[in-house]
Amino acid sequence: MNGAGLPVVSGLFGLESSSLEVRRPLDAGWEFCTCAPDAFDHPDELAGHGLEWLPVSVPGTVAGALRALGRFDQAPAPGLDERDYWFRARWVVDPADDGPLRLHFEGLATLAEVFLDGRRVLTADNMFRHYVLELPAGNTVSEAVQLVIRFRSLAAALEAPRPRARWRTRLASHRNLRYVRTALLGHMPGVCPPVPAIGPWRPIARVAQRVLRPVQLRVRPSVRGSQGIVETLLELACAPGADWGDASLQIVVGDRRAPLVPEAAATAGPDARRFAGSVVLDDVERWWPHTHGRPQLYTAHIEGVVAGQALRLELAPIGFRSIELRDPEGDAELLVNDVPIFCRGACWTPIDLVSLGASPDDLRRALEDARDAGMNMLRITGNMVYESTAFYALCDALGILVWQDFMFASLDYPTQDPDFIANVEREVDDTLDRIAYRPSLAVLCAGSELAQQPAMLGLPRELWHDDWFTIRLPELCRAHRPDVPYCAGSPIGGVLPFHADRGIAHWFGVGAYRRGLDDAWLAEPRFASECLAFAIPPEGAAGQDQDAPVPRDAGADWDFMDVTDHYVRLLYGRDPAELPVALRAHVRSAAVGEAMARVQSVWRRPGARCRGALVWLLRDLGPGAGCGLVAADGSVKAPLHYLRRVWSPVSVHVLDRGLNGLRIVVTNDTPHGLRGELRLHLLRLDGTTTGSAAAPIECPARSGTEHALEALLGSFVDSSHAYRFGPPAFDIVRATFEAVDAANAPQRHEVVYLRDGLGLLPQSTLGLRAVVTPHDAQSARVWISTERFAQAVRIDAAGVRVSDAYFHLCPGDARAVTVAASAEWIAANCSVRALNADAPAPITFDLDRDEPRRG
Repeated sequence: MNGAGLPVVSGLFGLESSSLEVRRPLDAGWEFCTCAPDAFDHPDELAGHGLEWLPVSVPGTVAGALRALGRFDQAPAPGLDERDYWFRARWVVDPADDGPLRLHFEGLATLAEVFLDGRRVLTADNMFRHYVLELPAGNTVSEAVQLVIRFRSLAAALEAPRPRARWRTRLASHRNLRYVRTALLGHMPGVCPPVPAIGPWRPIARVAQRVLRPVQLRVRPSVRGSQGIVETLLELACAPGADWGDASLQIVVGDRRAPLVPEAAATAGPDARRFAGSVVLDDVERWWPHTHGRPQLYTAHIEGVVAGQALRLELAPIGFRSIELRDPEGDAELLVNDVPIFCRGACWTPIDLVSLGASPDDLRRALEDARDAGMNMLRITGNMVYESTAFYALCDALGILVWQDFMFASLDYPTQDPDFIANVEREVDDTLDRIAYRPSLAVLCAGSELAQQPAMLGLPRELWHDDWFTIRLPELCRAHRPDVPYCAGSPIGGVLPFHADRGIAHWFGVGAYRRGLDDAWLAEPRFASECLAFAIPPEGAAGQDQDAPVPRDAGADWDFMDVTDHYVRLLYGRDPAELPVALRAHVRSAAVGEAMARVQSVWRRPGARCRGALVWLLRDLGPGAGCGLVAADGSVKAPLHYLRRVWSPVSVHVLDRGLNGLRIVVTNDTPHGLRGELRLHLLRLDGTTTGSAAAPIECPARSGTEHALEALLGSFVDSSHAYRFGPPAFDIVRATFEAVDAANAPQRHEVVYLRDGLGLLPQSTLGLRAVVTPHDAQSARVWISTERFAQAVRIDAAGVRVSDAYFHLCPGDARAVTVAASAEWIAANCSVRALNADAPAPITFDLDRDEPRRG
């Protein structure tokens, strides 16, 4: 409930900026203290009890504040949510703010009470909602305003008696979390560290309104043939009795504009007016995921004069595209602009679990890294948090599709409780208003493992689905985003929700369930919205820490490092426990990368039925060997280098088709056809060439071609060594596609494939050499060459970013790797290693190094 009779009103989202308001963040002068649950009920009671008030950043969390003070360690369970926390700050009212004031709370985690000059004005119970308080002008606040927020102990609240669920899950640490609209982050043992979200995790701001204020804004882009259409509805409210005069408004998109004309009815009362109109752009350039084209955006704003006041509303850039999720419970496939897309990427996690925030630079770097790795989709799963507006804006600009779960996962939610439903429907409205009309938004999904959990417990089918998720939630989504497909859950479809051959799948055949790599062919999921979970060591010394935390499924007698070690034995024929510690992390990383790359290559081939593969996870939630392709500190782990080569818009793969031999696959997702030459070399480990071929090929736009190795050679060589009439004819396949695109720009794409059965090559002297030369002000290039075949070559760069790693290098070849450090520092601190090298190779400094020959 809300105290002091101050009304709670909806927030207005979708605007970049507005001339009709002055927004001031309340981000300075905050401090907090902690006490036992329910020790105090009002700010006046806090004095005289010796409470320690500590500085805190807002937006932020209790865990983030304690970390900044050196008082927090996320490894042991800190029990943060077993206490109450009080936040307080003061601000001075600006005399210029003579109109109505509004306080915006964009995220309060989770059970919060807001006091304004001692009055309880808001009670909040949903960390995902945007609460807005409207303060009538002139008589509601003092000149120096004290704002106090109490965050009640979640652990204490969870102990209140609640009706029993129809089924339980092992994912969450407490059964009553199903009633509370808070993140499951911090409450999932084995999945992430026990760091609960507590505090004002999203911005708090005060907003002074002018004579006019926007009440509602709806902007709906669409495409019709070659035209882009933007339908716009704007509702404005004016001070009571104001003279509206002759209003003149226009919507401007790119270089086109159209009038917004008054409509008869408005929803905000007699002092409001509604305006609507459409602007049409001819020959519009469509927005594409970056792998398939350019993510074209058009600037947009509304301008004009209303009630004698000039206004300008800056809108988020607009992208024109169509999108369709075809048959989500059957042969699932996503189409953008009527073109089928092989969606690849990962499940997104917060950049910083402790603060739940990220600096603009860190967020941009993380998303640019995802794009540069060839990812064209990120999924925000139902056990994480909704991301910031900046996240979606960057995905728009970078051409990354977003699969958006609502924050529901693995629990039996009380959808028959009217108060719960009213709360979550406001959450859905707030979330979709904030995401607005972002073109990157590709799928709206009910949540994660809502049907899988009861199905795996053997419960009847009628308990797998809930009418609110299958009927009401899609209605809400259509009201906001009719252009975005809705999916009733992930996974979904098939005989059982977790069967992979139909619908949306969470496929861990390779990974958690320790199946052979051929399960990628046998199960072949239609769309894997989660897949390929392993414990992946971070690079450097952290990867050698034998006591670092490792993720595990609750109740399992194994952890994900056991999974990783299974594939070390499968691929390399070695027991990791018998390897030296320094080599062990290198081998584990390479095994995971090799397994992931081979699976993704199967799914990217022409004619593959799999149309989506999102790795679990993109980034670790804490220190240790997590499932992320990126460590918690942002450093890239080995498998991402393997996947970057497979996920590139144009790439070359080698597939083992059993008795049908090896196949060379060329994929081309770009909008331009490629013509060129496919060159093939078969080699032994010592560099001896046993066969070669070259053939002209064409790879049409957004397609792929597959070529039998023996067709290219013109003779039988038992390329997959399936017939075994004699010793293998070769050990290595090097396939190179040299091409030009429609603009005659040269391209070169290569794969080096080590035949099955060789495993971990014995260590020996390889003749590895490395020379570093300056490149630009921020980086240098390391040229690596070898006399003998080098397996999984990497630069030991002590946490410094490198452009490539874990690549095979053929005898006589060389590879250039860009390193984000000076040449002098690299020569003094780095070395080059390979799995089969008996010693690291030093890096020498050379100012005048010429580019060496490439094979």
